[in-house]
Amino acid sequence: MKQFLRELHTSTGRLNRKKFWLGIIAIIVMYAIVAAITMTLVFLEDDLLMSSSCLGFSQLDICSLLGIIWPILFSLGLFYVLYLRTVLSIKRLHDLDKSGWWVLLSLVPIANIYIFIITGFIKGTRGINPYGPDPLRELDPLDSR
Repeated sequence: MKQFLRELHTSTGRLNRKKFWLGIIAIIVMYAIVAAITMTLVFLEDDLLMSSSCLGFSQLDICSLLGIIWPILFSLGLFYVLYLRTVLSIKRLHDLDKSGWWVLLSLVPIANIYIFIITGFIKGTRGINPYGPDPLRELDPLDSR
């Protein structure tokens, strides 16, 4: 697990489909946690505006602070999730013997569907390629491919 988390933060090497989808699931869970914390802060801000006491602080001070914190927290969480998603896609593209720059096609309508299909569903190249050893071969060293 520790190695998998380390792999999520570097764009070098290759990643097989299973690890790619596990990474996507981890990203979805992380995003849900960030969204839940953000929404809690938003609702807390609304509740503080409605309440008559704020633990000795003026409502305006706490609400102003929360109004600054939750957009920053959400933005940082969103950028982190986008970074991880980009790294996963780059590593999958490497497994398909394609440059990581292909990930920029994800920003182009219609082309993003192509990138999604090849990164999520197409089997990577067999054996060593310029981006590293076959990740499936590493899982099964006795495989006689």
